[in-house]
Amino acid sequence: MLALTDDRAVVSPDPQPGAVSVTRDHTAITLYQPDGRHGSLSWDDIGSVTVAITANDVSDDVFWLILSRDRSRFLAVPLCAVGERELLLAMQIRLRGFDNDAVIAAMTSTDTEHYVVWEAPATH
Repeated sequence: MLALTDDRAVVSPDPQPGAVSVTRDHTAITLYQPDGRHGSLSWDDIGSVTVAITANDVSDDVFWLILSRDRSRFLAVPLCAVGERELLLAMQIRLRGFDNDAVIAAMTSTDTEHYVVWEAPATH
């Protein structure tokens, strides 16, 4: 049985050459681009998670926008990225208050919109 309180049971796939890939471990999320570039954000540094939809005549693009607390860095993870499903499950487990209803609303939208699905609690 998979424990929903511990995302260590969710295995991140290895980065795939030539594809956008996302991995995560107990400390960070890392996004790998096909050209070899990569970026990371630690779980503790995540300030917000937004589903961004860009709709046009050709296709709809959907991304997870994961912003740092100070909003100086972000990861834009496309839904087609290798490892995206595992990332979603990890975010649902790790980010208390993750708004699954907002995710559902975003996934059924056909317009260009942004849906905030999680924000870090304010720190004093």
